[in-house]
Amino acid sequence: MDKGLYSVDYVPSRGKKKDLSVTNYYYNNGIFAWLKDSAILVGNKIIKQNKLTDFWPHADIPKADLANEGDVDFRRGKKPENLIKRMLDMASQEGDIVLDSFAGSGTTGAVAHKMKRKWIMVEIGTHAETHCIKRMKQIIDGTDQSGISKEVSWNGGGGFGYYELGESLFTTDESLKLTRINPKYFNGPLTEAVCKIEGFKIVDLHGQLHGKSGKHYAHVTEHFVTQEYVDILINHLKDGEFLTIYCKKKARGLRLSDIVEVKSIPEALLSKFSI
Repeated sequence: MDKGLYSVDYVPSRGKKKDLSVTNYYYNNGIFAWLKDSAILVGNKIIKQNKLTDFWPHADIPKADLANEGDVDFRRGKKPENLIKRMLDMASQEGDIVLDSFAGSGTTGAVAHKMKRKWIMVEIGTHAETHCIKRMKQIIDGTDQSGISKEVSWNGGGGFGYYELGESLFTTDESLKLTRINPKYFNGPLTEAVCKIEGFKIVDLHGQLHGKSGKHYAHVTEHFVTQEYVDILINHLKDGEFLTIYCKKKARGLRLSDIVEVKSIPEALLSKFSI
């Protein structure tokens, strides 16, 4: 059976064809691989494909020029662009969104951009400005020809926005040991307008309960109201008190007790006082 054409029938004991009869064909000790399983048609060319495994030889991902990639210095932390490209090839397509919550030197964003993916990078350290922004600007203007640039014929293009995260929406009141809404996010003019129209007297623009009418309190916010948001505010009510939360948007399926309601802020007030 060493020479010529022959076939072997067997029944696998595991895998996706477990307990099914499988036929393999051989010719001169070489196994047949069907084109439909091992190649794709691109235009009028047949391109052979090889399955990726979880063992990637060092030679597949050279690191000789790693120190110079992106024109940023990030010793013992920078990943080769070819390594990230291989991962994105496996798990994404053009136009997909790639998230890197530990941006570091910006390699993931750099490779995603060159591969025509959308991307979001998050970095708590100074690398955001000293490494990531510098690197992405050079990619966009086309001056960065390191890494995978030549392989993907990168010549520049695109853009990005840079944002600094604000303070947390929720803070802890140390005296009461309660979680509360961060008062820095309250919109004074909007709160005053809503309370006036709805018949509440202002009691504390920077507290949790902004307006009061008897035992009825009002809270005004431009933030998306979630179940956690509602529960935190309810903790500030005493027995017999009622709360109305005025907001722009709220989560679906809020579990509201009989001491709280959630209303939309009138559009006329939002257009005039929204920040």
